Amino acid sequence: MTNKKDIRQDIRRDQSFDGIADKFNKNIYGTPKGKLRHAILSHVLAPHFAHKTPLKVLDLGGGTGVMAQTFIEWGHKVDIVDISSDVLELAKASMNSAIDTGMVRFFCSPIQTFNSEEKYDLVICHAVLEWLAEPLKCMASLVRFLKPEGTLSLSFFNRDAKLFSNVVYGNFEYVENGLQVKNQVRLNPQSPLTLDEVSQSLSGIGFHCIQTSGIRCFYDYMKRPLVSEQEYQYLLALEKQYCQQAPFSLFGRYLHVLAKQPDEHHQAAP
Repeated sequence: MTNKKDIRQDIRRDQSFDGIADKFNKNIYGTPKGKLRHAILSHVLAPHFAHKTPLKVLDLGGGTGVMAQTFIEWGHKVDIVDISSDVLELAKASMNSAIDTGMVRFFCSPIQTFNSEEKYDLVICHAVLEWLAEPLKCMASLVRFLKPEGTLSLSFFNRDAKLFSNVVYGNFEYVENGLQVKNQVRLNPQSPLTLDEVSQSLSGIGFHCIQTSGIRCFYDYMKRPLVSEQEYQYLLALEKQYCQQAPFSLFGRYLHVLAKQPDEHHQAAP
């Protein structure tokens, strides 16, 4: 069992965006890659959550609240948790209406030490695990926030895609060194994961994937930048078309999984 000392040590090695919140926001959502990521995530989540029965949603590492705003537009109440107070201030500044109507609440806390007496229908943890020192350990702990039939929505930086892209671009020494550098860039994810690692960890806590998608299966391998809105829309349509089709989905810069515990009523009798 993980003790408090271990948790504190893990948190000290995690990435926070205090002091660079504006740069983080600009680099992620002020670029085509960030817009594509959000658009594709919204596309794969919409059939399950858009304008359905209102849910209680927990967005862990919710950052500037971009995904939370989508869920609020779909009619759900969202609690946003983030370790960075600077990032949460950006979120609050863009969500005045949702704050006034009680659709969103904010909590500044590491995921590992966040406590809530409430249980949630959906726990979101998007593009967070790769910034943690012990991502799989943290992922396994997320079930404590879920109702018995709740759903986990996880997206994570795809280690296999990172390896593939670096071979394509001729970064052979970097690949030979296990995708590690001596001086880590602060906006470069420190703990990419493979789909097998995540699937096995989910299985270990009694969850199974009900949907798997690749996020940005093509964009990151393009040899030139997009030059027009028309090109962006054409690429977005292709990303949506192939994001759940192998082998293309496995090349996604990020992978997204929805996971649930098996329905006891449908399990085979012993």
